[in-house]
Amino acid sequence: MVDQSRRSARTAPILEQSKSPTFTSKTHLLTAIVVLTNVVGNVCLSHGMQEVGRTISASPADYVRALLNPWVLAGSCTLALWMISDLALLSRADLTFVLPVTASAYVFIAIAGHFVLGDRISWERWLGIVVITLAVVLAEETPSLTSKAEYREHSQ
Repeated sequence: MVDQSRRSARTAPILEQSKSPTFTSKTHLLTAIVVLTNVVGNVCLSHGMQEVGRTISASPADYVRALLNPWVLAGSCTLALWMISDLALLSRADLTFVLPVTASAYVFIAIAGHFVLGDRISWERWLGIVVITLAVVLAEETPSLTSKAEYREHSQ
């Protein structure tokens, strides 16, 4: 019980800080960076691998050759930035906020794939994109950082 009260005492200032406009705007900025780097990195990676061609080989040389493609290299570096920014976002917001909100990247990747890479998108995929978009909007309306006590207050 004492350990739990110490934990509550440590999380209370964090929860109060998470309600400040500065904290919220930084969280939104970091969310945008996570989504943008995910989209750009995956589009670059896909474009580069289309240039490289199929790489199903036991030889490491084929994979090194693929990694040396400028588009693959740019995509890999951008996705490394995505991972760093995702770690930073997860350090300031709940996983249950981060994953649904950053799922908007799937929508933007599909749109970029269609318009930039020429991918064809069926009506079923467009429908899925609409569902993801609605879910992201719904998740964005929730607090980014919560506690068990705060959850109990709102659920009663």
